[in-house]
Amino acid sequence: MFRNFTNLEELSLGDVNISLVLPTSLNISSSLKLLNLFNTRLQGILPHYIFNLHSLETLKLSGNSFTCDIPSEISVNATHLTSLDLSVNKLNGTLPSWLFTSPSLEILNLYSNMFSGNVPFESFSLPSLQVLDLANNQLVGHTDMLTFRKLTNLTVLCLSYNNFSGEWELDTLLTSLRNLEDLGLSYNGFSVTTENVNHYVNPGFRYLELASCKLKVFPNSFRAMKQLERLDLSSNKIHGQIPHWIGEIGGNQLVSLNLSHNFITGLPQFQWYGLSELYLQSNLIEGPFPTSICNMSILSYLDMSNNCFGGLIPQCFGNIISSLLMIDMGNNSFRGTIPSLYDDCADLQGLILEGNQLEVRICVGWVYMTRFVRYPIYPKIKNTTNLNQLTFSVRIAQYVWVIREQYGC
Repeated sequence: MFRNFTNLEELSLGDVNISLVLPTSLNISSSLKLLNLFNTRLQGILPHYIFNLHSLETLKLSGNSFTCDIPSEISVNATHLTSLDLSVNKLNGTLPSWLFTSPSLEILNLYSNMFSGNVPFESFSLPSLQVLDLANNQLVGHTDMLTFRKLTNLTVLCLSYNNFSGEWELDTLLTSLRNLEDLGLSYNGFSVTTENVNHYVNPGFRYLELASCKLKVFPNSFRAMKQLERLDLSSNKIHGQIPHWIGEIGGNQLVSLNLSHNFITGLPQFQWYGLSELYLQSNLIEGPFPTSICNMSILSYLDMSNNCFGGLIPQCFGNIISSLLMIDMGNNSFRGTIPSLYDDCADLQGLILEGNQLEVRICVGWVYMTRFVRYPIYPKIKNTTNLNQLTFSVRIAQYVWVIREQYGC
């Protein structure tokens, strides 16, 4: 395809649809330094010769449907790679050792493929590495934290959604990797512990995902993370009250907080005005509706289900109804009504209130769609197009999932 461009050094076709081109017919020039075929809808076998282009420094093939494996060996001259992004493809096989011994490699992104087997961490020698993303594959094996402590330039370390195992002491890792901004260890076989030291590190952290890591306490080291945008501690073994200083984390930068599926019994007051997603479901949280939620003016997703909340929902909750897309308060002990639900339901897509003593007026713009309703509410009213208002008790209608029709309220 590009056989006449013999002196071409950069080729960037990102987001250009070249799906009719066979990967084997690309004929990439050996003088190329940058090749960007991101999201070009290419599919089929990835030509191995691409990895042997001796001048290539940046290779970005993410967002396609390439298949086959990565070559087990490459030419000794092909050692200039600084950035390799093969994420979101269908690549498979095991990872060759040369990937982890390239001295100039700064970015290695293999996210969301079908790679399997053990990673050759024993030959790990990447002194320049800044980004390592192996998440969402089928990789296995014991992973020693010491392997990564020497990678002092790392800003991103993502290993989530694999089958790795090992014991990681969080404070030691954070102290060693002072430049780290993004850490993902979720849903492996890792056991993450913390000594809960009182010195705080890594104030520049942005993303922290430690779901299903057997974590038992809320680490003190999080307290310094003023720039945090996303925190996921779901499906752990965190017990008791969340510390009072949790509101210091992220500030207005925090967009998503997931504390679901733990053993948390209480929450302090917090002021995250920029929060868009709040997941507290499946804990042991007691008490009234947290009024600090009323200050989250751009909150879109709120899940408080399967807790021990009770009492009336405060009037101030009506202040944020208009921004919410999904509300799940199921299986608590709330009673009364939800303020402003009927008046400001224009964007609401989902409402689950089972297992409470709430009464709700239904917005005229909602249409009950059988494929979304697990326990349909009175089939005879499903197609009543002239219905202006419906008041029902959740004690009668045990499960609600309502989808808003295009025309709204």
